[in-house]
Amino acid sequence: PMKVPVEVTVNCTAACTLCVNYDVDTRNTQIPGIGSWYQHLYHIFINDVDQAVYNQVSATVPNAAYPVAVNGVFPVSAGQHTISIYVKVTGGHLQQFTSHLQVMAIQ
Repeated sequence: PMKVPVEVTVNCTAACTLCVNYDVDTRNTQIPGIGSWYQHLYHIFINDVDQAVYNQVSATVPNAAYPVAVNGVFPVSAGQHTISIYVKVTGGHLQQFTSHLQVMAIQ
C-alpha cells in the first residue's frame, strides 16, 4: 500500500474517540483485461497502524471516476495521533483527484 498525500494530526488532552471520514474521486488510466478489473483499496491508519477498516472500488473503465469513501470510529488514548490513508492498487495506474480527510475528536 502507498500513503496518499493527506493526513491529519490531532491532540487529545484525554482519552477520546476519533471519527474519521475520507472520500476521493479515484481513477485508473489503464484498460483491464477482458472480464477483469483493478481494485483500489483505501485503508485508515492511525499512528502508522492499519485499523483494518477499508473500502474498495473495482475499476473496469479507464479514466472513469469512481467515488469511494471510507469511515470509522476509533477510541484512542490521550496524546497526539496522526490519521493517514493508504491505498493498494492491484494493477494499472492510479489517479486521484478531489479528496477530503475529515477527523473529529470527541472527548
